[in-house]
Amino acid sequence: MLSPILGASSLGQVGQDVASHPFDDPSADIVLHTSDDTVFRVHRIILSLSSPFFKEMFTLPQSPPSATASSSSNDSIIPIEENSQVLDCILRHLYPSCEPPQWNELGEIVPVVQAMIKYQMEETQAFQNIMNSLLARANTDKRLPLVPTTAIGVLAIIYRFRDSMKKEWIEEAARAFLRLPFKMFNEQWDCPEFDYITGRGYRKLLVYHKQCSERIRTWSPRWSDSTHMAYDCVRGTDSTTWHASVGLSGLRKTFDYVRDEYKDNPYIVADWPSFPFMPRHLSSCDICKDDKCPYLIWRAHKLLKAEVDAAIAEVPLPF
Repeated sequence: MLSPILGASSLGQVGQDVASHPFDDPSADIVLHTSDDTVFRVHRIILSLSSPFFKEMFTLPQSPPSATASSSSNDSIIPIEENSQVLDCILRHLYPSCEPPQWNELGEIVPVVQAMIKYQMEETQAFQNIMNSLLARANTDKRLPLVPTTAIGVLAIIYRFRDSMKKEWIEEAARAFLRLPFKMFNEQWDCPEFDYITGRGYRKLLVYHKQCSERIRTWSPRWSDSTHMAYDCVRGTDSTTWHASVGLSGLRKTFDYVRDEYKDNPYIVADWPSFPFMPRHLSSCDICKDDKCPYLIWRAHKLLKAEVDAAIAEVPLPF
C-alpha cells in the first residue's frame, strides 16, 4: 500500500531532527519523515528513477499547497516506517554525490536490504553494490580455524529474501557455505542471522552440502590417478628420476590430500592452501622456486577449481 503524501502545512507540526548533508537541501522537493522523527529533504527525480514504488506514488493526486505556507515549507511529506539510520544508508547508495557508507555487522545491512526490496529498488546499481559487498564478506573471511558465522549469516540473509535474489547471488552464497567443513555443524556457535532459516531450510542446506561432497568425490581428473605422470621442468631438468622422485610425489600427495578433504569440505579447492604439498616442494627446489613452476601450479589450481565448479553446478541449489 502506498503511503499518503501529506500537505505542506504538516511540516511545522512535526518536532523533528533534520538529516545531515546532503539531505538538508532547501531546494529539495520531497521530505521523507522517518519513524524516529528525522526529516530528509530529497529530490523527487532521484527517487522516481530508483524506485517504481515512489514513481507511482508521485503520480497520485496531491493536495494544493497552503496559501499561507512559506516557500521553504512547500514540500510534500512522506512518512516512512524505516528509521533514520536505514534511510541514510539507502540514500547514500542512491545519490551519485555520496560515498556509500561502511557497515560492520551483518545485522546492520538486513533492514537496508528489506527496505530496498519494499520500495522495489532491486534493479538499481545501488542494490547490486550492497549485495556484492554482502557476498564479499563471506568470501573474504579467511580466518583459521574457519568461523562459520559469516558464511552462514550471509546465506541466511539470502535465504530470507530469496524471492528477490538473483540466481548468481544464491550460487555465490552457497559456494561460501561449501567452504565450511561438515563437522563444523555439530559444534556450538552463535549466528543471530540463523533465525532467518527455517528448520526445513536448514535441512536442505545440509543435504546440499553432502550431495556436493559426494558429487566431487566421485569426480576427479583421470590423469591424477595415473601411475605414469610426466612433469616437464621449465629449466629442462625433466629426467626420468626427477619425474618419479620429485614431481610425481608432490603432485600425487596434493591430489590424495584434496580428495580426502572433499569428504567433509567439498569446496576446499576454492582456496590456494588446498594445494599445500606442491608449494612446499617448489620452495625447496633451487630451480623451481625462482622460475615459472609456482605460476604453472597456480594455473593448475585454477583449472581444477573450474572443474570442481562444474561438478557442483550439477547439484540443485538448496532454495
